[in-house]
Amino acid sequence: MAWVHTTLTQTDFDPRPEHLVTLAVYLRFLSTGEVACAEDGRHFRPNHHASTAADIESVLETVTDADNAWILRKVYPWLPSFADDFCRREPLTRIRDIAHRNDIPHDLKNEIKHRLQNKLHRCAGPEDFQTSAEILQRITAPGANYAPEFVRQFEIFHEELGEFFNASALDLRLRDIQPSLDAGVTAQVERLLTFKAKQGRSLPELLALLEALTAIRTFITAQLSTMEGAQRQRLRSTDIALEDYAFALLSEAANHFDIVNRDGLLQTLSLALTNVRLSQTEPEEAAVLESELAAWAPAFSGSLPNVDRLALLRLKSTLERAERLTESYTNKVLTLFPGRVTSLGHALQVADHAIAVFCEGDIRGNIVFQLAKLVDMLRKGVRSALGLSPWETVVPAVAYGQLVEADTLAALDGSSANRPLIALVRQATGDEEIPSGVRGILLGHTIPQLSHLGVRARQAGIAFAAADNRQLLETCKADLGKNVHLRVGADEMSLQVSEWSIGAVDLASMSRQIKLPETRLSQALNWVNAVDAIDETCGAKSAGAGRLLAIAETSNGLFIAPKALVLPFGVMEHCLALTPGLESEYRTLQQHLSDVSDTQLDDVLKGMQALIERIEVPGEVVAAIADAFGKDAALAVRSSANGEDLEQLAGAGLYDSVIGVRPAECAAAIRRVWASIWTRRATLSRIQAGIPHERIHMAVLVQAMVDPALSFVMHTLDPATKDPRIAYVELAVGLGETLASACQPGTPYRLRCNHATGETTLVNCASFSYALRPGLGGEPVKERLNYSLDDVATYAMAFHGLGARLGNVAALLQNRLGRPQDVEGMLTRDNHLYIVQTRPQQGI
Repeated sequence: MAWVHTTLTQTDFDPRPEHLVTLAVYLRFLSTGEVACAEDGRHFRPNHHASTAADIESVLETVTDADNAWILRKVYPWLPSFADDFCRREPLTRIRDIAHRNDIPHDLKNEIKHRLQNKLHRCAGPEDFQTSAEILQRITAPGANYAPEFVRQFEIFHEELGEFFNASALDLRLRDIQPSLDAGVTAQVERLLTFKAKQGRSLPELLALLEALTAIRTFITAQLSTMEGAQRQRLRSTDIALEDYAFALLSEAANHFDIVNRDGLLQTLSLALTNVRLSQTEPEEAAVLESELAAWAPAFSGSLPNVDRLALLRLKSTLERAERLTESYTNKVLTLFPGRVTSLGHALQVADHAIAVFCEGDIRGNIVFQLAKLVDMLRKGVRSALGLSPWETVVPAVAYGQLVEADTLAALDGSSANRPLIALVRQATGDEEIPSGVRGILLGHTIPQLSHLGVRARQAGIAFAAADNRQLLETCKADLGKNVHLRVGADEMSLQVSEWSIGAVDLASMSRQIKLPETRLSQALNWVNAVDAIDETCGAKSAGAGRLLAIAETSNGLFIAPKALVLPFGVMEHCLALTPGLESEYRTLQQHLSDVSDTQLDDVLKGMQALIERIEVPGEVVAAIADAFGKDAALAVRSSANGEDLEQLAGAGLYDSVIGVRPAECAAAIRRVWASIWTRRATLSRIQAGIPHERIHMAVLVQAMVDPALSFVMHTLDPATKDPRIAYVELAVGLGETLASACQPGTPYRLRCNHATGETTLVNCASFSYALRPGLGGEPVKERLNYSLDDVATYAMAFHGLGARLGNVAALLQNRLGRPQDVEGMLTRDNHLYIVQTRPQQGI
């Protein structure tokens, strides 16, 4: 422990999580006897350890924050008590009196004196508590005939030693803190101790016990901030002991539930979430999930199959978030601990087995593990009641290929050029490019189906399904390396080994050549009003924005299109030419692109982006934006390349857009959009599509920013069923980046809306943990979501009304533009419906 004290009290100590983890691992090895305490001739009485522990805890409290509180709870249990009794010059003196008693055998007296009294006062260590336990077991064993007063005094000493080493039984801890509790919590302590002593508890008794435990922990957590020193340590140690007991109780409760009997499961889950929050594991997220469960609970008085569908969908989404919370804890442990456990364990000569089971023991022994079991039970029941497949269809299609696995799609680059692949992919962000040989994707988690990745897969006709549970991928791995046939239907997925020859697969379709439309470059530095934008000069996205403005004018208020200006093709090249030498450097690097190796590509691309960042955007260009929108307006500065929003190439998410920009900041945003021509992803996409680099041009679309309550992506023709009467919509709270790039885990609201009747079906409730809101400097900020406060999740009529409006918009746009559309829009807090983009729907 001296090493921990020295480390923490150094002036240059860095309290990063990985350093705190090292301290936690060391103390656990030390306190569980994995590291033997060897005496070195110095004397350290218990009061020395108590003083050291007080210093350590004082330092830890100064560095505690929301990110590391869960780690520090793995440190505190191993620190000795620094209560006043142990800080005296000669603590634990009862053992001296015991060792000099005349009513015990001489050999036992010597053993107590040498193994406990002298050892404790020479160099106290956790092994002394084990020695004390061994002697206590011997003197209280059946048939042992020792003086009752001696036994009683030794029992008291063992309790004192347990308190010093933070190893007291829970009952003793609760009795110890009872005088500091108010009357209501004292009653809960008595209730807990009464039920705790009972054998063969029923589920209602277990729940009563858990409720009492949770009430005590809630009180302790509130009191901790008002306490100091040893009193604070005593309360915290009791809370950690209560957490350990909650683990056992939740495990016992889980055994009462099965596929048929789930009464009380929702209440148990809520109590588990509260205890996870009190243990500082994702406390904000846990608090929101408690709130949601409380809101949904009244609908679940009967069995799951008889519960209203909306209520089941709400609960399903809350459970998805709860599952992510448990995965987040596991991922943090597996990220921070294994390397430090191994290196420290080997350095301290800890047994290999103890090193190997350390992290698994932490995860499976944490209260989060019991939460995960309860969530899994209830999720299975809810999905069964809803009649849902374990696989979500992203793109319905049939594909043949060799079954392979990869952590990400990017990991398959270069391995799929000459053979078709069906890829088991562990993780996707929703904004990747798909390697040319991939003909089918089975993803280990759900994503928005209309994300950029979904659009690209649909455009290429790639069979694509997403697993409701990561473990589903494991069931497919038996056929790795084999040729398989993948079929993804509207509501099903099948994967079978199938003999086929590579000649039966159309390899040509795996690398389609895209022909770009003709473009005309402007020679002036003038903005174009979006209503006057055409594809040849401003790109399909800007021209589409202009068409939306025209349609909105005649829509009888059905929707609004935001005001927009366009900086046309050729302006970037014109500005390049205004800076001497810049254009020639740019052209030289551009010519090198065709002959550089893959390892050199990044350097060339970074050089080209750096050159564009040096472009001086003329002042009159920036001034025109302020004149048009107002100097304090919030704007979205968006790409409008000639290689996106085409009928054969959506180019979804290839190029950058910057949101929340003020007119004075637009020059930097314009340069960023121009420079996004030369991101690695956009460049490789052009190579894959056979588009010459010199043929790509970038216009810039500037639109008035809308601060949305909800954003949505809508395909006016349902991509799964191909039903021409139905629009398919995905919605998320806040900015649409959540949907388009799938930048965070979770699923959106999903609606199917009838064009003609307005009839709307809610397919899914959203489970994203955050909304993205416009922030300073164009960077969105996260806002934690509580769906029990969201109208769409709470009230059925809210989504029916919105769905009817969206169905009307879908019918209007599809009719006016002559084909199904991929639409982006938003709903404001004052109920105004904006459409900000439309382009031809892909993959139909």
